Amino acid sequence: MYQKNKIDLEASALVSKDLTLSVNCLYLYIGKRTFVNDFSNDYDKQKSFFVVNSKIKYQWKKIQLYFDIK
Repeated sequence: MYQKNKIDLEASALVSKDLTLSVNCLYLYIGKRTFVNDFSNDYDKQKSFFVVNSKIKYQWKKIQLYFDIK
């Protein structure tokens, strides 16, 4: 059971000598698949779904602040 499609993008900008701003976005698509312990195929397949995760990182000198959305 693995993902068929995965897109991971990240952009980073050096705003000044001590300040970096990074934005990361992950799109993950999982297609139809069987349940993990359904060895005899008694149940229908799980429906396909997708997940979008994003993260913003603010770095100033040695301090890093993160904001995640999942």
